[in-house]
Amino acid sequence: IPRALTRIRRLLTVSRIRDWGYRVVLRPGVSGVDPRYPKIVEIDQDYVVGQRRDEIPWSVLVGLVCHELGHSFLYH
Repeated sequence: IPRALTRIRRLLTVSRIRDWGYRVVLRPGVSGVDPRYPKIVEIDQDYVVGQRRDEIPWSVLVGLVCHELGHSFLYH
């Protein structure tokens, strides 16, 4: 996940989007953003630390986190 987060920070910087204090949390279950807590982006931990067959490539992880950050940014 460090590689994906580095890439995401670089994409946000290039897009001139300032850091709004978001946090990425690995949790069991589904990925998403709770509108009540928009700064917390939850990512299903199976995508990152699951069995080899469950893990996704880091480039797909970048896309997933960016997608969820979009929700976080809009809720924020």
